[in-house]
Parts: sequence; C-alpha cells; structure tokens
Amino acid sequence: MEGERMGTWEDLRREARKVEHSLDMKLAAYAKAADDGSATKLLEIEHLLQQLGDINRALVNIQSRTDTHAHALARHHSILEDFTREFRRIQSSVTTSRERAELVGAFHSVREEDLAGLGPASRGAQDSALLREHGAIYGNVAQIDEVLGQAQETSNALSAQRALFLGISGKVNNLGAHTFPAVNKLISDIRKRKSKDTLILSTTISICTLLIILYWLSK
Repeated sequence: MEGERMGTWEDLRREARKVEHSLDMKLAAYAKAADDGSATKLLEIEHLLQQLGDINRALVNIQSRTDTHAHALARHHSILEDFTREFRRIQSSVTTSRERAELVGAFHSVREEDLAGLGPASRGAQDSALLREHGAIYGNVAQIDEVLGQAQETSNALSAQRALFLGISGKVNNLGAHTFPAVNKLISDIRKRKSKDTLILSTTISICTLLIILYWLSK
C-alpha cells in the first residue's frame, strides 16, 4: 500500500513539474507581445493554472506526514502563486497596451476625417488654427505613444526575465526538496550516534569510578 501511495505521489509531482515548465514557457511568450494570438495564449495559461491547482489539491489529499512531502508541497503551492501573480500582471499590462493602441487609433481616425472635411473654401484663419491645434495634439500623442511603447517593451522584457527566473527557482527548489532532507537526515543520524557514544562513555566512566571507590572502601 505504501509503495502504491508513493508511486502516486511521485507521478503527481512529475505532472506538476511538467505543467510548471509549460507555464514558464507560455508566460514568457505571452509577455513578449500582445498579438492576435494573445487570446489563445491567455486561455492556454488559464487552463494550465487550473490544472496545476488541481494537481496541488490532489497532492494534499495523498501526502504523508513527512518533512520531505511537506516541503515539496509548500514549494508547488508557492510556484503556483508566483505564476498566478505573474499572469495577472502580464494580463493587466497587455490590456493597458491594447487600450492605448485603440485610443491612439481612434484619435488618428478623427484627425483624418477632420482634415478630409477641410476643402479650399474653408481655408481661413479658423481652419488654420484648427490645423495647428490638431498638429500640436497629434505631435504630443505621438511622443506619448513612443514613450509608452518603449515602456511597454521594457515591461515585456522584464516579464519574460521574471518568468525565466521563476522557472529556474522552481527547478532549484525541487532539487533542494530531494537533496536537503537527505542531508538533514544524515546530520541528525550523526548527532544521534554522537549522543549515544557520549552516553556509553559516561556510563563506563561512572562504573569504573564506582568500582574504584568500592575497592578502596573494602580495604
């Protein structure tokens, strides 16, 4: 029964690591650009997050009361929370970028319609002022758009790096979940052995001392 239980635990952990790797890759791709495939990427990431959450709940149901299992389960929960926060942050950034693009596009459309409606008969002082106003506004919007575009590119690059670091952190902690418990167990065994040897030595010294005292008393 214990072997079957451990097998199920390890199978679920392998599946969790597989899903975590997929999330790492897809979050990095989603953070790079808000293209036509973003909706598809969003659905894929949401599905993977749901799948990883289901696996974590299954691990809770079958975990044994050991430090190794508790540490591994805590790491999987932490990785899921990190991925969820990163996904929401990227999603918010993509939404902001799309809304900004729509706003700039709408302004450009209005400007083109206004310019198209200005014929030769309406080229007076009022129309010249309107053109200058449109030109100034357009120039300011273009500058703002350029600055926001650069900021968005920087944000996307940082998001991709963060997703990469999350994946590396998950791999390192998964390795530590197997390595450090073994090291801790070895240290604990050494301490127990040392305590046992100390107890034996103390008992031997006490017995020898008692025998010497009895010998001198009997003379």
